[in-house]
Amino acid sequence: MYLIERQYYPVNAKYYLASVMYLPMGTTSRQQNDNGLTETFKKETSYLSHLTEKLEKRFY
Repeated sequence: MYLIERQYYPVNAKYYLASVMYLPMGTTSRQQNDNGLTETFKKETSYLSHLTEKLEKRFY
């Protein structure tokens, strides 16, 4: 499990859906404050998304 998954769920999931899947939503959550979603965590989300795409293309 990645650090971002453990620390900022569901904020990180909402960020992924908004930035990678282009769904119109914010990152605020009732359970977690989105102040901790730093630029580093945003980059990690982007990199993991690209890695997932590459692996899917290679193995599926």
